[in-house]
Amino acid sequence: MKVTDSERTINIIYSYAVVYMLLILSFASLTGLEILKDILAKSIGSNQNDNTFNLIELLKKNVVVIGMAVFTNVINFILNYAI
Repeated sequence: MKVTDSERTINIIYSYAVVYMLLILSFASLTGLEILKDILAKSIGSNQNDNTFNLIELLKKNVVVIGMAVFTNVINFILNYAI
């Protein structure tokens, strides 16, 4: 069964959309868990007045997640043209 170029393009767009949605959802859930963990640790700990949110520290903690998301995107991009 032959697949036309337009069908292949549509399939690629759908594939990228699904991958991006999964990456955003997983990153958001992991970030939310990290924020929740920090909030709970601060409320239990002795330093209850410091409720500031530091984005740089959060990104440092999730560098592996961000790296894997970029790596998965690169693999998907390469496989897109290899198949």
